Amino acid sequence: MDYIRKLPLLLGLAGAIITGLVGHKPHAANNDTMAKMMVVMVIFYIIGLLIRRTILDTFDTHKQKEQERQEEEQRLLLEKKRAEERAEGEKAEKERNSSSHTSTSTLDLAADEEIEIGTADGFSDLPINEYLDTELERNS
Repeated sequence: MDYIRKLPLLLGLAGAIITGLVGHKPHAANNDTMAKMMVVMVIFYIIGLLIRRTILDTFDTHKQKEQERQEEEQRLLLEKKRAEERAEGEKAEKERNSSSHTSTSTLDLAADEEIEIGTADGFSDLPINEYLDTELERNS
């Protein structure tokens, strides 16, 4: 960046040196060569100012676009996070609603009925139970 700041001066000096070397002829007057060098130096200095301004504007535009891109990414991440939180909240709400309705209906149905295990579907006790009962009675 330091060279960019010095660009107009470097261009003006380079133009003046080249003009002085080209204009240095044995039969040319020094005053004429010095006048040409000053004119060329001013012209190249102005050209250097324009080039420097263009380069700095390009850097500023690039930085601004990069910053806008980063802000856009942060905004998208924030929106995504909010959407996920909203979806989780809705899911939890649905689970709460569905579990309260399901458990209430299941409890209501089972609360009034008596359940008889083993007799309703033709299940009978194993003969080992009878054997154990008779052995216990005999040993006692």
